[in-house]
Amino acid sequence: MLAPIGRRSAGPALSASLEVLKKEVQAACTRQTAWEARVVAAITAALEFAAAHPGETRALTMGAHRADPVGEGEEDVVAYFTKLFTEAVPSERLFPITSDRARIAAIAMIIRSRLVAGSVSDLPELAPDLVYLVLMPYSGLAGARREAENLRLPQA
Repeated sequence: MLAPIGRRSAGPALSASLEVLKKEVQAACTRQTAWEARVVAAITAALEFAAAHPGETRALTMGAHRADPVGEGEEDVVAYFTKLFTEAVPSERLFPITSDRARIAAIAMIIRSRLVAGSVSDLPELAPDLVYLVLMPYSGLAGARREAENLRLPQA
């Protein structure tokens, strides 16, 4: 169960929220076999978590560094997702344009900007664009486009 979190986070509440987010993402990823599908599942699960739990997401992306005695915060969230991503993708990139951490941090920044703007409910709609952003260096233009377009298709 998630602990309620406002603008300022408390250590145990933040840890609980981060653990729930991790479990939701890991559960989504384990249902997939292809690495691209695991990345898509992780991004989708993270966006759905953010839309469903804006207070907790705000703490994880904005307020966590302010008063968190256990040291978890946005940097820990970015580090966790960077590690998860790096473990999922191939070792070689087709287009080495930026670091994995930079792309994951960009996603965190986009989520944070939606929180600030008060438009968290549409976060899941960003999945195709964010999937393209993170897959393109590894899958190439066509592969990233294919995965992004699959997300735009109506699910049966």
